[in-house]
Amino acid sequence: MKDHPLKGAVYMSRAHSFSTRDPAAPVMPPPAIAGLTGLAAYVVDRLIGRKRILPRWIRPLGVGAIAAGLGLSVWGILHFKERDVSPSPWHRPSGFVSDGPYAISRNPMYAGSALILLGIGLVRGSIPTLLSPLAFVTILSRGQIAFEEAALQNAYGSEYENYKQHVRRWF
Repeated sequence: MKDHPLKGAVYMSRAHSFSTRDPAAPVMPPPAIAGLTGLAAYVVDRLIGRKRILPRWIRPLGVGAIAAGLGLSVWGILHFKERDVSPSPWHRPSGFVSDGPYAISRNPMYAGSALILLGIGLVRGSIPTLLSPLAFVTILSRGQIAFEEAALQNAYGSEYENYKQHVRRWF
């Protein structure tokens, strides 16, 4: 392993293969979890007769949160690709990136999805939609992120431990 020419980005110098899925990886992709969490909140919202608990003037904040979430997610994906590190959450890590959005959050793509769900909750203004980001964060923290962090810890040891001590998991 060597330092990437771009400060803060660490990658493995050997070629990486993504042909096999790690059998310990969670089954459902995080974007699907976000989508299903949002859909479940919407269905519950419709079934209980949608009661808006937030004033309408908050809707533009929701739109802003959706835009910020999309931006953060895309920035995270593009940053991985720029560093030639796979963003695949199902395979053993080919490297870890600690700069750009990853200097702000260890999981900017997931944080972006949570912001999108929060934005939808603010736009709709109902309890189920406002709770959906919390459900998403809980599911991902206990499943996908626990798997990813264990894999990164195993692959990078003290380098990853140091990174975890300096960068928050979400924000």
